[in-house]
Amino acid sequence: MSFKNFDFNLLKVLDVLITESNVTRAGEQLGRSQPAISNALRRLRVLLNDDLLVRGVKGVVLTPRAEAIRQPLREALEWLEGGIFEEVAFDPTVATGVYRLSMPDRLTLAVVPPLLDRLRRLAPNMALQVLTADRQQALDLLDTDRIDLALATGDGHISLLQSLFDLLRQSALGIIAGLTLGYLASLLIAHERWAFLAEYAPVVTLVAVIAAYFAASDLQASGFMAVFVFGIVLGNQETFGFQMHAGEAQKLAEFVLTTSFIMRLFIFILLGAQVDFAEVGRHWLGAVAVVTVLMLVARPITVFLCALPDRRARWRLPELLFMCWTRETGVIPAALAGLLLSSQAPGAHVIASVTFVAILMTILIQAPTTEWVARKLGLLESG
Repeated sequence: MSFKNFDFNLLKVLDVLITESNVTRAGEQLGRSQPAISNALRRLRVLLNDDLLVRGVKGVVLTPRAEAIRQPLREALEWLEGGIFEEVAFDPTVATGVYRLSMPDRLTLAVVPPLLDRLRRLAPNMALQVLTADRQQALDLLDTDRIDLALATGDGHISLLQSLFDLLRQSALGIIAGLTLGYLASLLIAHERWAFLAEYAPVVTLVAVIAAYFAASDLQASGFMAVFVFGIVLGNQETFGFQMHAGEAQKLAEFVLTTSFIMRLFIFILLGAQVDFAEVGRHWLGAVAVVTVLMLVARPITVFLCALPDRRARWRLPELLFMCWTRETGVIPAALAGLLLSSQAPGAHVIASVTFVAILMTILIQAPTTEWVARKLGLLESG
């Protein structure tokens, strides 16, 4: 007999027939009619080349072949039912794998730390992968089976009034957090009486600015606004009645300069590490066109619109032309592009590609020609 043409549905019928030794009772137990069971028995007899059930003195009895397969058949069916169809209880203590979760960026600080804590306690062998995604991105991730669960906020409708209120609330809380931590840091490093941590000004500043960011974020406010206001307070200590000793002030200034330089390096590292050269290759022509317009049209217009109303400065035309040509290397666009990439914003790779081309053109075109332009405009000092 070949398994190729064997109907495995007959095995259950055979098991019940062997157990009951009666066609009628077998049909009742299986919920099938007597003719259907009789037909199945006929097919089994042909397939197994044995009568299986025969009439004896005391009624229907099993043949030696049926007796021989009774136990192996029962064990095989029990194994199939238990191993394939029986649900296994989930035990988180031994579960392994990666659980993929997405949520908006503003929820990560509120959700991820307590979730990780519970995961370590209840499912120590499970790993958690968190992606930041808005509502539409989360739906796309679910459709492509790249996440297991998505968290979202809101109902999908945009309210201008509610958005404005949220913006003002987040900004106000960020300002309060920045003012509070900035004032406290200044108190500890520059107050005439309470500055007992003056010699540790760099450390106090670093700890306080991190605290300002996370305090604002925990309040569902703008951490970046808090850090910005913190910097304003720290940089204008005299306005708040604080005065650092010259040596400590110099130490803090050097720390701030060094830190800002390192942060600028990291911003460019972040952008460079996430640049997709295939994307740059697809958009390089458009990117060059955009950057050319920014260099030759947008920046000159901006310079003249901002500088001309300032009559007290008495800007001369060569100075205005020089400002039209020179610019920073793109640290702010690089930072913003890095934020968009890290949050997986739609079109972020295109924006990063344009930013990359802008920085590249600045370094290759504007930076090497700055001195030449200054000389041509007669702005270089002799000596």
